[in-house]
Amino acid sequence: MVAAGAAVALGVVPLIGSALSTSFQSAVQAVSQREMEAWLARMAEVVDALAHLTELRVDEIVGDGQFYQSLVRASRAAQETTDATKLNQLEAGVAHSGSWTQRSPLLERTLMRLLVQFEPEQIELLELVHDPRRYALAHPELGEMFSLHDVYKQVLGVADAGSLEIIGRQLNDLYMSGVTRSGFGPTFMPLRDNQGGFALTDLGTELMGYCARVRASPAEARS
Repeated sequence: MVAAGAAVALGVVPLIGSALSTSFQSAVQAVSQREMEAWLARMAEVVDALAHLTELRVDEIVGDGQFYQSLVRASRAAQETTDATKLNQLEAGVAHSGSWTQRSPLLERTLMRLLVQFEPEQIELLELVHDPRRYALAHPELGEMFSLHDVYKQVLGVADAGSLEIIGRQLNDLYMSGVTRSGFGPTFMPLRDNQGGFALTDLGTELMGYCARVRASPAEARS
């Protein structure tokens, strides 16, 4: 009887595991489908806006080689995140893509690659590098003598124990990717230590324009 009971119990385990697996897969697929549908709806709005701007048909816009390549790359990246800021940045990149921009295909591929590669915090840092004084005015909570670490902590909300190493890696990544003229550590203070090297390269400036916001506010983004 004991052996029979054990056999029955063991026989139930695979059934429970299978049911859980099916439930898990269904849940993942539902979330994936929901997020992709939301992303495609955003892309439809982008294409519609471009159609009015360029006076091209929808099929001509989507069929444009440069635009389509950016759309595909951004869509793949969008499947890997639910971060609203990252999605806004990817959307902006797509909106600023296409042969009608007069941007070379090589430059556009490079900009989209960097946009996909960089974390949202890194794009925020590029805004600071672009105009430190303006950034400080937009974030009075930082005061005058703030460091890059202060920006991460007070503006971006990154304040865990390992944040200094993370910030250092992100800053180095910006420099090694060719978008900043010099490398800087987390303790660098833009308004005190700036000797002229705290600036974007031409590629960095191009990237700032490429990911410039195309929606004025969250309310507009939901409309």
